Amino acid sequence: FYSPTEQELELVAAFMRNLKNEVQKNLPNTQFSVVMHPLADQELAHAFVPKLKSKQINVLDYSDLIPENEKESMLLPIGQFPHPNAKMNAYIAKKLIQDLGIN
Repeated sequence: FYSPTEQELELVAAFMRNLKNEVQKNLPNTQFSVVMHPLADQELAHAFVPKLKSKQINVLDYSDLIPENEKESMLLPIGQFPHPNAKMNAYIAKKLIQDLGIN
């Protein structure tokens, strides 16, 4: 597995800040957030979140949302990399609705 350098993380965070600015310029009433998926590498997510926050980006860190012992029941074994099944997607959707204050 490739581990990005600090400089690469900073570059991606700057890119995301620019993307946020463009989105908000074109859609001023839009809330821009980045979600760290539960299948994301937790160590990488925890290193990246502060970089995004330093760029004033709202981050929802779900990298540790689902306990490891429950993840297996929420995966589709497709190829080399696991994919979320409907159960995981519903779990994430419920959390997003809660965190973003959507009714």
